[in-house]
Amino acid sequence: MLAVIWLAVLACFARPLWARWREPTFSSPILILESDDWGAGPTAQAAALTALTAVLDKFRNRHQEQPVVTLGIVLEVADRDAMRVEEPLRYIAASLDSPPLVAVLNSIKAGISAGVCAPQLHGAAHYWPDTLMRLATTNTPVHAWLAQPGLGWTEALPAAVQSRWIDVSTLPSLTLDEADVRAAVANEIKHWTSIFGAPPTVAVPTTFVWTEAVETALANAGIQTLVTPGARYPGRGADGRLVAADRRMLNGDRGDSGILFVVRDIYFEPALGHTEAGLLEALAEKIKRGRPALVEMHRFNFCGSNALATSYDVLAQALETVLARWPNLRFMSTEALASHIRTQDPRWIESRLIRRLSAWAWRALDLGNFRRAAMLSGLILPLLLLQRL
Repeated sequence: MLAVIWLAVLACFARPLWARWREPTFSSPILILESDDWGAGPTAQAAALTALTAVLDKFRNRHQEQPVVTLGIVLEVADRDAMRVEEPLRYIAASLDSPPLVAVLNSIKAGISAGVCAPQLHGAAHYWPDTLMRLATTNTPVHAWLAQPGLGWTEALPAAVQSRWIDVSTLPSLTLDEADVRAAVANEIKHWTSIFGAPPTVAVPTTFVWTEAVETALANAGIQTLVTPGARYPGRGADGRLVAADRRMLNGDRGDSGILFVVRDIYFEPALGHTEAGLLEALAEKIKRGRPALVEMHRFNFCGSNALATSYDVLAQALETVLARWPNLRFMSTEALASHIRTQDPRWIESRLIRRLSAWAWRALDLGNFRRAAMLSGLILPLLLLQRL
């Protein structure tokens, strides 16, 4: 009778449980630092990025791999000084490859050449330009941001405006025309290629808001991997907050367009008070589940009005501690991680049944409703034993 009850519980949750079994289990702990918003913007980024790469360059694991920080690159920002002399007001962009931003671009390329930085497409801009201009006279924060001198920190814009792939000129947000999306994606891929010499293969949607049409356009333009928080948020509500997710995903899942998803859901922002203790705890949980740890760490920690000079020290201390605790910790780029998933590389993907069962048990009990059913039925006992294998 007990076996029948347990089988019934497993059958009720068959789909999410099977998805977590199919999700790749990694045989080594993996840490990837992901940092968004770099690129077109204030030139103070150049010195900050040089300092960041210098910190990372001090560390090596036992495989002589150095930590890698992926840079979510933005290719343009509003040239506010040029826009103010225009009548009527129109959008003018300052490009990452323009003369005023040569120092920023050089620091990015230096980090790439050193093997410390891995670029990822964050977008042509950290907003939809037409939306920005529609809000220029009606939205006080946007108007104030555009009125300031120099190239601005887009972090100062309202959060909803920073979502590139939706129209937030009114809230709730509206979807963009699919033809406009395809054209925008094609243009930013072309622009990226002219700057870096090869098209991007990994993209990170700004504020993790995107639609299936955006996903399809990115895939058709050559993007192979999409960094996600484990969910797709297609818009903003009347309050400007994210609407409910219309899709959930795990590492290795595929979109309808064939694009590969990876999950980034650890937050390490020293400027917001995050410490190494939180990072260690999150990394330990990922290791139990056989998952890579993709850690979100924005540029605002190192430059801009909210930056803290101690952010570099906090990062260095965290790296020193995790390497001491997990000597076999591996470093790589998100592009390399996706390649291992795509090819099911046996050097990285676990094949031992006992290890896979243990990781699966941890993942399964993360499902709240399943955990409650397992506790009520007694199935929790064999699952806890599997966790200890």
